[in-house]
Amino acid sequence: NQGAYRQLGCCREDLIGTAVQSISNRKGLDFGKLVQHLLQEERLRYRTTHVRKDGSTYPVELAITMFQNQGSSWVLGVARDISDIRRKIFGKIGCNSNRFIQTFKDLPGCIA
Repeated sequence: NQGAYRQLGCCREDLIGTAVQSISNRKGLDFGKLVQHLLQEERLRYRTTHVRKDGSTYPVELAITMFQNQGSSWVLGVARDISDIRRKIFGKIGCNSNRFIQTFKDLPGCIA
C-alpha cells in the first residue's frame, strides 16, 4: 500500500512482518481484546497516533473490521491520516485555543 509507505516513511520491506504495536503509538494495545470486540461488534473505529520510521507521530482514524474468507477469519484495518482535518479545526479555534484549554484546566476534575 503506497499510501501507508509514504505516511510511515518506509518501504514495503520495512513493513512486511511488522507488528501492529510497532506502528501504533497506543500503549498497552491488546490485539486479543481487539479481536474479542470485533467478534461481538464486527467493526471498530477510533482515533490514535501512528509512529513513522523516523520516530515522529501523526494522528490517524482507524476503521477496523473482521471478515471471513474461505473459512478463515481476517482483520482489516484502514488508517486515515487526519493531520489536515486537525489543522483546520485548530486553525478555526485560532487564538482562542489557549483560553479554551486554560478554562478546562481550571475546572475541577478536568484534564486538558
